[in-house]
Amino acid sequence: MMDDRDYAKNSVARLREYADNQIFPGDNLIITEETYTLQLGTNDIAKTIQHYFS
Repeated sequence: MMDDRDYAKNSVARLREYADNQIFPGDNLIITEETYTLQLGTNDIAKTIQHYFS
């Protein structure tokens, strides 16, 4: 979850590594995020799929 400091730190490092390999969010990488209080739901997933694949 993004409100976990270690998880968030690792996530940022991973995104930097992806960018070094020409992988960019919204271009050739789809990213979703959640926190303990704002969890990713099936409606959020459906909207994301609809956005990128319709």
